[in-house]
This record gives sequence, structure tokens and C-alpha cells, in this order.
Amino acid sequence: IAIAKKHFGFNFSIVFYDLTTLYFESFETDDLRKIGFSKDNKSANPQVMIGLLVNDLGFPISYQLFPGNKFEGHSLMPSILHLRMTVVADSAMISDKNVEFLRAEKLNYIVAARTAGLPLTIIEEISQKLNKEDEATIRITQTNKGDLVCHFSSKRYRKEKREMEKQITKAEAMLSTPSKAEIIKRTKFLKGKNYDYELNKDLIYKTTLLLGIKGYHTNCSNLANIEIVNQYKQLWRVELAFRISKSDLKTRPIFHSKQQAIEAHILICFMALAIAKYIEIKTEKSVRSAVKEMKKITDARIYDKINKREILMRLEMSDEVKESLKMILPH
Repeated sequence: IAIAKKHFGFNFSIVFYDLTTLYFESFETDDLRKIGFSKDNKSANPQVMIGLLVNDLGFPISYQLFPGNKFEGHSLMPSILHLRMTVVADSAMISDKNVEFLRAEKLNYIVAARTAGLPLTIIEEISQKLNKEDEATIRITQTNKGDLVCHFSSKRYRKEKREMEKQITKAEAMLSTPSKAEIIKRTKFLKGKNYDYELNKDLIYKTTLLLGIKGYHTNCSNLANIEIVNQYKQLWRVELAFRISKSDLKTRPIFHSKQQAIEAHILICFMALAIAKYIEIKTEKSVRSAVKEMKKITDARIYDKINKREILMRLEMSDEVKESLKMILPH
């Protein structure tokens, strides 16, 4: 981190955290390779879990390796214990225990809130005060998880309203033509049992109140509400880092079986991710397009038998490649 601050001017005052899974081309399990919830849709394969921290530019700061059946919410504390920064994470990471840990370590946090679990009176208050005004925010002081900041987005409202209407239409269709199969896969807005189902009007009412609203728990009293919202929106940078690592850098699947080899594989991939993100930041291009352009530089080696010497012929670099190399290697 010190080198990145000194030479690259990176800002590490806020970090973004997320977790992903990496599966093995094997069906053998051990203390590290475990069967768990797979984010790669490989539920039959053993896996490991990786907790990744990146800065506001998506540059990887550190990672932690966990067994494949680790609960997401239990990965946050060991991943950030050595840091003194504001942590941004999704709702899977929030729990009373994690909040207590963050406060005890005097760490600031911005974490997505599960607004659907709030008391109805609080939801009604939030909906009334936001009043479907685009980009409106409200902050409610709470004792257990810090302040609750809520934000309304017209774009999010339209998307969620369409989805809710689809679900209600599906529920109504199931009520009109009930069958065992349809009841088994009942939708969100049905309630009842023993084939006696009806629309869950209370849930529809609560869902309608929450349309377009997203909440965040935070103890960052120095940040304005909209700054809290904007900081959380940067969490996509961790997801992008995972996509680069898995797809462009071929982190998965893992073919190793020994823990030391697995750890070495993850370390090499992490270092490659750091280099890839550095190239992207400096060139303002995706690592895939940058590498594709660099691969156009080719060498031909010709051996002169008469003079017994090797001649190296290199293809002329394009101006685009020269400019990229200048940005990546300024010295």
C-alpha cells in the first residue's frame, strides 16, 4: 500500500470488499476444498472462497483465502483486520457481530441495508419523506447498525415496479389455475398452505412502499447522504476485478490439490490482477484490448549459417503501442 501511495498516488481511504468462489476440476474435498454455495454455478465441485479488497480505482489491495463452505458474513473481519479505512460492502456482510467488530476497531463502514426487514412504520415514514422524488435521501439514526441512509431513484423505481407487476401477474395466474407443481414454485406474493393460497396483500403494500428505495447502514457522520450513496455505487469495481481475474487471467478452474500449490496459484493470480489493473488505469483501456495490441509486436529470428550469427528482426511498433508503453513505463 505504501508503494502504491508513493509511486501511483492511489487513494486507500475507502476500500471496497466482496467475496467470490473458485471451483476445482475435481470432486475430492479436504479442509480447504469444500462444497458450498457456488457463484460459478458449479455446486457439485469443491471450491475455495476469496475475499478481495480494492481501492476506488479497482486496484487490488489484499485478499484472503477461505474454505469453500465459509459463510460470507464471517469473512469480513479477517479480511480487513489489518486496515484502517472506510469499508464498503454489500448486505451479506452486515450483522450485529460485524458491526460490533467494526466499531471496536474504530473502522468506518458503508454497507447495504435490508430495508424489507424494517418495521412497517419505519418503511412508511421513509416512503412518505422521500415522496418518490428522484435522488432524494433521508437519514435515520439507529443504535444497532449505525445511521440508515435511504435513497430514491426513479430509474430503480421503474425497474422494480415492472418486476413486481410481473410477479403479481404470475401469482394471479397461479391462483386461477392451481396445480401441485405451481404451488411448489409459488411466487413471492402468495401466502397460505395446503393448496389454499391467496395474494399476500400486506407484502404487496410493503413492496410498493419500497419501490425505488435502497438503504445503507453507515457510521460515516462526516459524509453527506448522497456521498454515502455514491461511494456504495463504486462497489462494482470489486465485481469487475473478479471478472477480469476469472476470465482474462484464467484464475478458474483450479487444478491443484495441495494447499501450498493452491495458495501459490491464488497469489500469482492476485499479482497478475494488480498488473492488469495498473495497465488499465494507466492506459485507460481494458487489459484485454491492451494485451491484444501488445501481441502485435512480434520477433523473427533468422540464423545466418555463413557468418554463424543470429539476426533478430522485430515488427515496427504502432504509435498506439508506443503511447501505451510510455504510459505504463514512464521511465
